[in-house]
Amino acid sequence: LYLANDDKASFVDCIADGFHVVDADGDGEGSLMELMHAWTFQWGGCADCTDDGDSDDDDDWDDEGDDDWDDGDDGGDDDGGSEDLGGIGSRDNHENGTDENGTDDGDDHDHGDDHDHGDENGTDDGDDDTEEPEEPEEPESWPSQDDMAEFDMMFWDWVSQWDADASDSLSFDEFWQINNDTEEDWDFENPGWSEDTTDWDQFPFDPSEQTDTDMDGMGDNSDTDDDNDGVPDGLDAFPLDPTESADLDGDGIGDNSDNDTDGDGIDNDQDDFDSYPNAAADNDQDGVDDASDSDDDNDGVPDVADWAPMDASEQYDTDGDGVGDNADTDDDNDGTADADDAFPLDASENADADGDGVGDNSDPDDDNDGTPDGLDDFPYDATEQRDSDGDGIGDVADPDRDEDGYLNSDDAFPMNANEWMDTDGDNIGDNSDSDIDGDSVLNDDDWAPLDSAEWMDTDGDGTGDNADTDDDGDTYSDDDEYSCGTDSKNANSAPSDFDGDGLCDALDPEDNRGQAGAGAAPDVVQESPGFTPGFASVLAVVSLLGAAALGRREED
Repeated sequence: LYLANDDKASFVDCIADGFHVVDADGDGEGSLMELMHAWTFQWGGCADCTDDGDSDDDDDWDDEGDDDWDDGDDGGDDDGGSEDLGGIGSRDNHENGTDENGTDDGDDHDHGDDHDHGDENGTDDGDDDTEEPEEPEEPESWPSQDDMAEFDMMFWDWVSQWDADASDSLSFDEFWQINNDTEEDWDFENPGWSEDTTDWDQFPFDPSEQTDTDMDGMGDNSDTDDDNDGVPDGLDAFPLDPTESADLDGDGIGDNSDNDTDGDGIDNDQDDFDSYPNAAADNDQDGVDDASDSDDDNDGVPDVADWAPMDASEQYDTDGDGVGDNADTDDDNDGTADADDAFPLDASENADADGDGVGDNSDPDDDNDGTPDGLDDFPYDATEQRDSDGDGIGDVADPDRDEDGYLNSDDAFPMNANEWMDTDGDNIGDNSDSDIDGDSVLNDDDWAPLDSAEWMDTDGDGTGDNADTDDDGDTYSDDDEYSCGTDSKNANSAPSDFDGDGLCDALDPEDNRGQAGAGAAPDVVQESPGFTPGFASVLAVVSLLGAAALGRREED
């Protein structure tokens, strides 16, 4: 009709619509299932849709009105041709024509399946001698293997030669090429595929059905699962979308594609409870949302007391420097590393020298040696308290505590650098003792100030008088001079021995003065004193002489 009116544009549109009718999902490809669905429920019924059951209308896909591939060859279009392309019939109780197999030829034979059409034995001959019919079985899903085999044999085996990309589908270009190759005088330019918005009837012979979303051969009106996703339409928020079945937050976006399933404003990949709008995070993955969990990081420290409630590796930040104590190398920020800090959480303390649990800063005796730190030259050394000589070595260990050059063991005053000896043992060091040897003679008057047994050396012979037998060095022993009444400390006072017999005159009862052979000079005459002089006599004489001299001085 379009060509008769020279309306080529409308004709081309009509041909394109033939493809759109098949392309149910509008993706520009007539899939194998879409082709079979059209072949079964659209083209197969169209050939027998006239009232007289005898149609000369052609049921080609090209809508040309000729009959070039109705029966698989280029023969004429006859009534038998419609049966060839009449399809396999509906498997969802939809009528494609008038009788059960979608034709109006009275032939109710089955098509490759086990469903009876007509009476019990599959005929309508009135022979009901067979057993009573049983409850009908659930029809097998469409298409069956037999259905596919018949489709391949009667349609796809021939049409597939134009499936240039071997995709088991026909693109619009491949569909157009079929027309170009099979229709005479085909000189129409391929308009290319374009999106189609027409709602085509997938069941043109069934007034109760128009669409078969899941292409299962059952129209959506009677199909309880239109998209065949396993969720009944009554429970399916998207009954026509096999990729979606639920819309938890009611935002019109199916949960499978919704990036925020529960509509709480937090993307699913960040939401630990993406199906619960009142919960979003579970930091410790314990199954309790953080808003309800009293210990979000499950570290054993309640969130209210946890400096880092979302970090199981940290609980406290003692110095408030923003670094948790577990990672902080100086928790109290006192400048002493925790590893070296006896009180790593107390900024006022860092050492405990005596290990008594009291930090050195507050401990009055850090080394616990009994000497307060203020009096202890070594407050951190319990073995030392003093350093008398200030040489940095404690007195206990210092071999010369007073640094006077004398070892402590040889020093009578090891703590006094000014003294090291006490000759007389009077506890007064020799350097300050006025009588070093304690002989009651002052050092200045003492010939031997370090020898308590000596203090004078009258004759200067180097031997103290106490040890010298001749103090005055007059060759007369001290004992003889004592006996003879002379002064042993005065070299000018020597005993006389007139007879030279070796016995002083004072002791000699006979001095034999003038006698020959006595050894005395004959002219020397010494009268005997008439007594035996001794030390007492000498003292008496000295006293008388002294008194006389004193009386004479007073007279003068």
